Amino acid sequence: MKRLILLVCCVFFITLHSSSAQEQASVAQVAGSGDSLDYFPYRAGDTWRVRNADTQKEDYTLEVFCDSVDSIGNRFFLADVWFEVDTSGDVFIQPGQIYAELRYRLRAKVGDRWKSVPGVPESRGYVTCAGIYPMNVYGEVRMVKEFHYWSGEEQPGGQLDSFWYSTRWLARGFGEVKQYYEPDALFYVSGAIIAGRAYGDMTPGGVFVPSTGASPLLVAPNPFTAGATISYHLDSRQHVRLTLCDALGRVVAVAVDEVQDAGDQTVSIEGTALGEGRYFYHLRTATHTTSGTLIRQR
Repeated sequence: MKRLILLVCCVFFITLHSSSAQEQASVAQVAGSGDSLDYFPYRAGDTWRVRNADTQKEDYTLEVFCDSVDSIGNRFFLADVWFEVDTSGDVFIQPGQIYAELRYRLRAKVGDRWKSVPGVPESRGYVTCAGIYPMNVYGEVRMVKEFHYWSGEEQPGGQLDSFWYSTRWLARGFGEVKQYYEPDALFYVSGAIIAGRAYGDMTPGGVFVPSTGASPLLVAPNPFTAGATISYHLDSRQHVRLTLCDALGRVVAVAVDEVQDAGDQTVSIEGTALGEGRYFYHLRTATHTTSGTLIRQR
């Protein structure tokens, strides 16, 4: 009987060890593939739909309208705001401004910590990389980095006297998959279109409800020399902000920043003050965002 029990235990241990070894090998294979910059694979035309886990209602849709790369390899793109991914893998929101947020460090290791607004010495926000592990994302095992967001002060010796208020998860080759905010607000990506591939409720069988509020913009002429006009339609009276940015995401003009009545609107863009090159317009209303490209010629 003792020999039988011992044999069963040995078989169980070998099976468990083999399964664990296979799982570790699979995880190692996933973890070792690609570059850390793949955790933020955003390109023009990509779209992510975010839903509230409690109500199951769509909270917002993040669409990348344009992207560019500068001479040293830093990536810039416009979605709801401007993003920059520099060559070290740091992801900034609203780059070039003093209050630019360092939201992610794509090459961070577990335990790494940094200030969320590094340009403001008195800032009390911090970010930590809390974990790196595999997760099933729409039927595929992908490595995920978990980032925690804190508010507090760093004490002598490096200790952080703070409280945690939010968590975000990035999946390699997919981008952000979910967000959590204290005390119990969870949001998740219910569908996405990445590099032409559809996931979740973005697939043909999914449900897509287009945004409303402002019609697509009409720009004429484009390219332009002396000036151009941007026309759009508002379904209701609301605040409108129309900005013009250069290829590096810097705001070069604020064409509109006011409450406008419902109906057709036309805004003039003065070209004589702009250098030759590519610019991006970004219209934000209470219910809609629209962006596109303007080209200034001599």
